[in-house]
Amino acid sequence: MNDLKNQIQLYNRLQGAIAAAAVLLLALAYFAVLAPLNRRAADLDAQAVKTALDLSASRGQASRLPAVQADLNRMRSHLADYKPLPDHPDLGLFVTEISNYSHLSGVHLIEDHSLNGAQRTNQFVEAPYKITFEGDFLSVFDFIKRTEDMPRLLRITNVDMHDGDLNTGTVRVDLVMNLYFSEG
Repeated sequence: MNDLKNQIQLYNRLQGAIAAAAVLLLALAYFAVLAPLNRRAADLDAQAVKTALDLSASRGQASRLPAVQADLNRMRSHLADYKPLPDHPDLGLFVTEISNYSHLSGVHLIEDHSLNGAQRTNQFVEAPYKITFEGDFLSVFDFIKRTEDMPRLLRITNVDMHDGDLNTGTVRVDLVMNLYFSEG
């Protein structure tokens, strides 16, 4: 009978050890496997929510793209009418064009030269230039019109007309303009 009692006690201890080992294995499985998987799942859920919000915001921005493209096309067509801004003064070409326009208009160039006082801004340089010429009124008007219609960007800032030869009807003109270019 003692043997039976001893065996029962042995089996009871063995059952307790097996139960403790099972609890220990379950705790180890939870902390080593399930808890990190749960944290990873929570992180993925948060990332999915953030991605969904980003997608929603991107869809909202993408829905505005046709309107932005239409505005951009409208601005490009509007800017196409403007004269280009050269990246250097290119006075040689400018003087050649002025000389050609004077011959075409029938005016006589007396002098032309750059003036001091070029002003720099962040976007461009504004350089004053003076032209003195003479001719009859219609020729003078034609020359000024051709100058304004030049392909380069410029602005006439001052026109002084003086009596020339009253017998021939000529006038003498001092024309000051600003030439624009970017220093690029």
